[in-house]
Amino acid sequence: MDYFANEKGSGQIEEEYTALEVSHMEDVRGVIMNVERVFWGVMGILLLLAGYLYRRERLLLALKYGGITAIIGMIVILLWAMIEFNSLFRVFHLLLFPQGNWQFGSDSLLIVTFPIDFFIGMSVKIFGLTLGLAGFIVGGSYLLGKRTNTKKEHK
Repeated sequence: MDYFANEKGSGQIEEEYTALEVSHMEDVRGVIMNVERVFWGVMGILLLLAGYLYRRERLLLALKYGGITAIIGMIVILLWAMIEFNSLFRVFHLLLFPQGNWQFGSDSLLIVTFPIDFFIGMSVKIFGLTLGLAGFIVGGSYLLGKRTNTKKEHK
């Protein structure tokens, strides 16, 4: 896992992997690095947007609908995975690995190293974190909005 942790790949790849497996792992590391860059870019944009939406009502509305959108998106992906996992898996890989180096035999060292249980566990963590954060944002915007409305009523 150290191999995927940074662009320079501090971890070493064992020599038993085939050239195609190594190529795929290098692509995966690139995807991980790009996702991290996009994440921090989006966070920066959201902070700028929050500053722009300085009026609390607008900011709360943006947080509420942003959180709801994230929850709906996760539910759609989850339903897709439950109904037709193979098509979701294929689309995911075609989008991220268009050169096609993502199909390996069941006896491949890469498949043995990272079995389906690994990906299920990672997916559960990603979905759980995303849904938890989105729920926190929606709930927080609701509570802050309620508090703001209570203050207005007392004035």
